[in-house]
Amino acid sequence: MNLWEENDDFLARWLNDDLSPEEKAEFENSAEGKEYARMIQAADRLAAPTYDVNGELARLKGRIAEASQVKETKTIWMQPVFRYAVAACFTAIVVTAYFLLQSPLTRISTAPGQQEIVMLPDGSEVKMNGTSNLSFNEKTWAENREVSISGEAFFQVKKGSSFVVNTEFGSVTVLGTSFNVKTRNEKLEVVCYTGKVNVASTKADLDLLPGDGVRVEKGTITRSWKNESVTSEPSWLNGMTIFEDAVPLREAIDELVNVFGIEVLENNAADTTMYDGGFPHVSAASAVKLVLGTLELQYEFDASKNTLRILGKNP
Repeated sequence: MNLWEENDDFLARWLNDDLSPEEKAEFENSAEGKEYARMIQAADRLAAPTYDVNGELARLKGRIAEASQVKETKTIWMQPVFRYAVAACFTAIVVTAYFLLQSPLTRISTAPGQQEIVMLPDGSEVKMNGTSNLSFNEKTWAENREVSISGEAFFQVKKGSSFVVNTEFGSVTVLGTSFNVKTRNEKLEVVCYTGKVNVASTKADLDLLPGDGVRVEKGTITRSWKNESVTSEPSWLNGMTIFEDAVPLREAIDELVNVFGIEVLENNAADTTMYDGGFPHVSAASAVKLVLGTLELQYEFDASKNTLRILGKNP
């Protein structure tokens, strides 16, 4: 008979790392030990939806029942710390199993300069810009077409039930259309390309038609515009960042960071400095020159380290 079958407190001592090296090695190399180890690993891997926790629990209960039929009945009181360790272990497994079965969210993130195309369960398409995050619930998608986004993404939504894009600064609701959502610098910007879009926040509710754009800050609409020559998709999908109007220089710098992953070590430009224009996504050095050179700002850009120092106005 094995040690773990002879001693009722063996598992508690194993969980508490209180076995001798020889006992631990013998148990963890056994079939029963490997089963328990897999259960502990499953409790730590929330992203493992294919792991059959209920099945593993049932099999282990069967092994324990079989072992109890062939050994003498013993009553050995565990010390409280060991009993708590066993309870905590199996509680963790049960809680993990519960959450794994509760429709976990699908999450996608992009790094600076990275673009990603995501196909949603209904065939709707999301094109994510750099430094962005998207999440949605695939299991409840048929009843609830809803996503959450931070950063920037272009949506091409299949017709159907209401489609909602949630952001930290407001929500966008459509039935079937294409539109761009951008959340950066505590602002929400939405541009409609086809169909009709509703933008709602704590202090605003506005419908957009093709060519319409809106900016929301602190729940309030601070700017809206109409672009009569609207294209079929935003400029960033074609390798170009274009600002619709003059923006604070810090926002232009943030876009340089999002596109090229530049590390800004120093920024001595005046807070009131504004930039109006854009830059291509071909070269970091060229883009920096186009933005800062236009404003006649002194700067140091190290292409090998991808770092930038903005020194201020030319004397």
